[in-house]
Amino acid sequence: SEGGEFKYDPVAKKLTMKGVTVSVGKDENAIWNKSIEGLEIVISGSNRLEATDQSPLNCFASTKIEGSGSFTTTSKESSGINIYKTTLTISDITLEATGKRGIAGVAGGKDETLIIKNATVNAKGTEAAICDLKTFTLEGCRIIAPEGGKFDDEKHAVVDSQGNRAKEVKIAPIKKYELYIAGTQVTDANCNNLKDITGVTVAAGGVFKYDPATKTLTMKDVTVSVGKDENAIWNKGIEGLKIKVYGSNRL
Repeated sequence: SEGGEFKYDPVAKKLTMKGVTVSVGKDENAIWNKSIEGLEIVISGSNRLEATDQSPLNCFASTKIEGSGSFTTTSKESSGINIYKTTLTISDITLEATGKRGIAGVAGGKDETLIIKNATVNAKGTEAAICDLKTFTLEGCRIIAPEGGKFDDEKHAVVDSQGNRAKEVKIAPIKKYELYIAGTQVTDANCNNLKDITGVTVAAGGVFKYDPATKTLTMKDVTVSVGKDENAIWNKGIEGLKIKVYGSNRL
């Protein structure tokens, strides 16, 4: 697109993409990293890779996709992104990968690793969304759909709460709040389960949760006990925090 950029720096092993669309036909990949270990694909703006019977992005050597933009990959008959006996790291970007499989390794997932850091990802596959991987790691982000979704080491795939390979997986960065309970920062991943934090005890029928929308910390029959150099509750930066107290509570 106008003002866009598409270039490769062989010294830095860096492929720069800004406002790029690559569309290919039968027996072709839009981008194939065949042997450049440590290739960096730096994304800005809106980018799209399209293929038919092959994966639009094919990684045969370790590859990192990072940046501030969006990246869409679609295949009619193969994986949106294919990983072969290597590691793919996705950082910070917004990614949508769609195909028979969204993001996938080789059947069995013996040698493939996927790492996602602080990224927004929507993977969709008619067979499976994220599959055939030996290792799947999330850093600073979490699975928000399907509810109860997790990586199953034996099935080498992200599964739903029933253990079936999920056909759509959504991943989002973890939101952090400037509120700490027993030294642990409150996030959108733990705000409804503050009782699970080490040092916290909640009696039967009790409640300990934080609602970021209303800036409300609700406590019912909660005990928080901490040691040296720790606060039981530290409101570091939430202006107007409300602490609603019910029953008997102790810090």
